[in-house]
Amino acid sequence: EAVSGSEISGVLSKVPLLLPDGSAMNNTVTGIVLQGDEVWFSTRGKGIGQYRLAEKSITWYMPGNSGLEDDTFNMMAVDRQGVLWGGGQNHGLVQVLRQGNSVSFRHYNTTNSGLAADDVMAVADADNGRLWVGTWNGGLALLDPITGKTELYRQRADDPHALASDIVMEIIRTRDGQVWVGTFDHGVSWFDPSPPFRTYRAKPNESGGLPGNLIWSFASANEKSLWIGSSKGP
Repeated sequence: EAVSGSEISGVLSKVPLLLPDGSAMNNTVTGIVLQGDEVWFSTRGKGIGQYRLAEKSITWYMPGNSGLEDDTFNMMAVDRQGVLWGGGQNHGLVQVLRQGNSVSFRHYNTTNSGLAADDVMAVADADNGRLWVGTWNGGLALLDPITGKTELYRQRADDPHALASDIVMEIIRTRDGQVWVGTFDHGVSWFDPSPPFRTYRAKPNESGGLPGNLIWSFASANEKSLWIGSSKGP
């Protein structure tokens, strides 16, 4: 089930999410996107759900009944054009295509688009309709959804100006075009707006550095500051 909250009353209420067989969905929800009167969410093991607030009804999209290839997702997001994206754990990036009430999916993976890994952890808007795509063990990719082509950025041990790690956990593009990449094991890589990268890591014996090298989240309030959430605090 999911939980909804009211900003006015501060009250939380549970929303039962029933599977096609009538049983309750108790799997992990990894991402939620609100679009109009619909709530879309990604899960681990049960694919993607589309919940309609007015009707209080749900449609499930799983492998075998919808053209969706993956049932386990790491995240869900919406880009500046309002297009929904899901980061699959096994079959790459998924674009949700809408035409009226019809829903279909387009997959971008190591086979058809040049991604270096099919375990997608993060996406962020880039210029000209492109997307930054972060993967587990495949580094960072700049994807053009129209052509399906990608530019890859990978870790190189002999290059201090390369991406810090091939395990990307989170990406943010700030209002002034800077791109910040949070990694699993080597802190944050930054570039503005193109490589080379500059890397920031935790330095236990120095003040003013990152508290930890595992980066979970970013938030940008303006062009002069960036909040970074690590495994050891902000």
